[in-house]
Amino acid sequence: MYNEYRFVDRWFVHAPLEEAYEVVGDTLGYPAWWGDVFVSVEGDGGPPRPGRHVQIVSRGLLPYLLRWEAEVADAEAPHRFSFTMTGRTRRSLTIPQLRRQR
Repeated sequence: MYNEYRFVDRWFVHAPLEEAYEVVGDTLGYPAWWGDVFVSVEGDGGPPRPGRHVQIVSRGLLPYLLRWEAEVADAEAPHRFSFTMTGRTRRSLTIPQLRRQR
């Protein structure tokens, strides 16, 4: 039996909405700007769209690598997208619309 965990991430990005969506939605580009976590990402490129699938190798503070896969469940550019992760961990994530700071 697996335990279920839910992680809620909230990011504050000082960039235009479309630019932020493009960068965060480019999963294959994660190792270039988030290399401390993402060792490799291979699979479908392009913007988030249902069915887009990637294989990921990531690391954290513990001395081992995690191998997992992510598939986009739905996308509403440039407002949000969600995906399901499977592997040694299972996680669903929705990227919400960014709000402009005043």
